[in-house]
Amino acid sequence: MDIFKRIVILMVMYAFSAVLLYIASQHTPYLLPVIWISALMLLLCGIAYLGYHYFFKIRRRRS
Repeated sequence: MDIFKRIVILMVMYAFSAVLLYIASQHTPYLLPVIWISALMLLLCGIAYLGYHYFFKIRRRRS
């Protein structure tokens, strides 16, 4: 159940960040590539965090 709670929190954080990035892209369209690269990095870091935490917890339970 803990991993699902983390996934929901990550999705809420990512949705909020996407709204902020959309607002930023409306005000500065020339920075659009930088904005989308930062959104991609945010998504990848979130997925890596969930993966690391999930596998670390499995490894800790086995030992």
